[in-house]
Amino acid sequence: MKRTINWDLKAKAIKSDDHRSILNDTYGIDQSIQKYGSHGLIIALCDVDYNDEDRSFQQWHEQLKGGKSKYEKEREQRTSVSRYRKVRAKLREILFLIINDHNKNFLARYHQGRNSNGNPRPPKYMLDYDLVDKFLVDRIVYP
Repeated sequence: MKRTINWDLKAKAIKSDDHRSILNDTYGIDQSIQKYGSHGLIIALCDVDYNDEDRSFQQWHEQLKGGKSKYEKEREQRTSVSRYRKVRAKLREILFLIINDHNKNFLARYHQGRNSNGNPRPPKYMLDYDLVDKFLVDRIVYP
């Protein structure tokens, strides 16, 4: 399939409580399918480690980028908890998936809300890993 369709690369933490991945916007994927007949996904499934409980990596990262962003300050105002940061990822498996008009109905639609300028974000497709066999072309498993 080299040079015949568009491919997107995604990475996913295996031990996540969410067994789904947000893909690209529906318009872009639909256009790719219309032009090439299919749209490809290469998904790297990784075993990840998160920063320690005292969040030293997060503190280092915040200092490196020059302090808290406007988004982080607003999150703190809402008393929303910050996510842990990934500090290591070990590749366990690569999935090669094909989306086309015959299987794209197995993808959910995801609405992300608004961009920083207040405009709505375009809807995106979402892949449920319980349905990955509907799209699977090949896989590589690492020990």
